[in-house]
Amino acid sequence: MSNILLITNNKNIIETFEKRLVLLRNSDKMSYCDYEDAPDVVFANRPDIVILHEFAEFEKTINLIKYIKTQNCSILLLIDKYNRDNVLSAYDEGIDDYFSTTSDPSEILIRTVNCIKKKDFNTKLCKYEQILKNFGILSETSGFYSRKYSAEICEEEFTL
Repeated sequence: MSNILLITNNKNIIETFEKRLVLLRNSDKMSYCDYEDAPDVVFANRPDIVILHEFAEFEKTINLIKYIKTQNCSILLLIDKYNRDNVLSAYDEGIDDYFSTTSDPSEILIRTVNCIKKKDFNTKLCKYEQILKNFGILSETSGFYSRKYSAEICEEEFTL
């Protein structure tokens, strides 16, 4: 199950978007909010994926991306019109991907599914990293292999 949040101030996007996001699983949940409520909704609901519709003042979009990334959510940027600088700035702040309001439903689906897969992979990776820290293989402070295991791991890596 994935919890997907669409953030937009455009009511027309809300009315048409779910129809365009086809073939999601029955267990996937879609919700909506506007920019003003977004920080509270993201904090309270912890969505897996946030689809963030760009705001007219793009700096406001960038600031919201920065906040959402502190909550460990994946972000898909929904743009009205392609602006290279805006998209690159959004990538610099941590979006996972972007698509246009005019994108074909299959493109929206593929980008959303890829984002779900990436989120699942990152969740597993964090879990395994914590297990390695719990067993003392990774240092809690540095994140590198602990002194006890570093020689053994390096030897294993370099002999492959």
